[in-house]
Amino acid sequence: MEELCSIETIWEELGDRVRILREREGLSQEKLALMVDIDRTYLLDLEQGRRNASIESLVKLSRGLDITLSELLFNIDPSNPDQGADYAFVKIPRQ
Repeated sequence: MEELCSIETIWEELGDRVRILREREGLSQEKLALMVDIDRTYLLDLEQGRRNASIESLVKLSRGLDITLSELLFNIDPSNPDQGADYAFVKIPRQ
């Protein structure tokens, strides 16, 4: 049977991606938060995996980081058509 990721792991991995992408753009948490109109403490908690992200905040962050939602959520580069071919979506365990 395939092992499922915990919700906590998913939020931690998403937070890591947000932090890495933000740092790659040379942005502070405060600068990115101001750019995308979210609270800096919300961004901090999101990056540390302590906060659930809303669809609205994910869209804002992807726009602010100039990436697609696929890149943000699944670390998929849309310029590489083969990258997502074998990608298995994360199964979220039922509570």
